[in-house]
Amino acid sequence: MVAGIGAVISLTMVLAELTNGDPDYGIAIRLGVLALLLVAAPFALYLLLRVGRAPGDGSLRIRAAVRG
Repeated sequence: MVAGIGAVISLTMVLAELTNGDPDYGIAIRLGVLALLLVAAPFALYLLLRVGRAPGDGSLRIRAAVRG
């Protein structure tokens, strides 16, 4: 959620910079890259989480915690 809000803010700043009378393309590119990273971060973290676990790993942990 935080990354999504940051991406929206960054995209808004890109649009504001580009529609300005004297746009600075360097800042616009940096903000665009930041927006892309903020959008991609949750997906990358999800994939990294899925790679490190076996498919039934979560249910095994719950069973072990319930048994004590």
